[in-house]
Amino acid sequence: MNFEEFKNKYQKAPVVEYPNQRIIGSALVTIRVLAYNHINFISKCLDSILMQETSFEYEVLIAEDDSDDGTRELCVKYAREHPDKVRLLLNDRKNNISINGKPTGIFNSTYSNFSIHSKYIAMCEADDYWTDPTSLEKRVQFLEKNNEYSMCYHNAISLNENTHNKGARLLVKLDKDTTVSSLDIINLHTPTSTIVYRNGFVKKFDQYMPQILCGDAILKSKLSLIGQARYINSIRPAVYRCHDGGIWSSIKVTDQVNHSLKAWKYMITKVFIGTERAQESIRTISYKYFTLFVSFLIRKKTVHLGFLKSSYKYAKIGDTNLLAIGKSWLLSKIQF
Repeated sequence: MNFEEFKNKYQKAPVVEYPNQRIIGSALVTIRVLAYNHINFISKCLDSILMQETSFEYEVLIAEDDSDDGTRELCVKYAREHPDKVRLLLNDRKNNISINGKPTGIFNSTYSNFSIHSKYIAMCEADDYWTDPTSLEKRVQFLEKNNEYSMCYHNAISLNENTHNKGARLLVKLDKDTTVSSLDIINLHTPTSTIVYRNGFVKKFDQYMPQILCGDAILKSKLSLIGQARYINSIRPAVYRCHDGGIWSSIKVTDQVNHSLKAWKYMITKVFIGTERAQESIRTISYKYFTLFVSFLIRKKTVHLGFLKSSYKYAKIGDTNLLAIGKSWLLSKIQF
């Protein structure tokens, strides 16, 4: 589905671009910032992007989703003060695409993706931020010199706003620059706010995506078909905030797993079909069902044999067994 087809089907009200001095296509990289009710966080995010020291031109594309807490007004202030750097898209809530009756950021995200014309795309959610002024330079320059890579990324710290930094941890368990094979991209943790990837190689939207919340997982799955990834250890970690207002962190664990399952099933049938990644993805689905089973068992003292049977079913299809899936789950908990 192209941009015009997307707008014809899903746009109910105009998306307005705030006046700026940007020349479309002049930036080597665009940093996409999705914003909705982020008044307490977005200044830190935007300041961390605008402090970047680069040898190339970059732009900040803010996709503001019609907030009601002052976020929109603050975004307008940044766009007015930085017209040479900031492009601001002002969305209307009439355009919102819901999943199970709950609003999502799918329209805002997809519209902004179609609005990017640079060679590379970086992402930083409005409640996250970068800490290293050389972050963008190092990531983009690596991709410029290494065409066989589809993306690169660095570490991030998970910061729980509700516990005042108690239990903060690094999200990537690597301690040196590492090449991640295209097969491993889909399974290793790559913090979304640290990814830079090549624009124009991934289909931005299709008819099956409006009901899938895990867009970052789908993006990485499609990038894995293009090339390897590079983890750059020398960049100081970004900060990923967990808080009650976060789109993902505010969702119950069981719902997170269900959304993730829907994304993986999409990948098997629409992205990885006929490739070696399909089998690995099937095993991941078995793992997700096992996670659901254990989550209900531990949190609610309820035995859901349906989840266990589904885990067994996909383990068998994925040429493994339930014992191996259970060991994998246990090791992941011990590791963290």
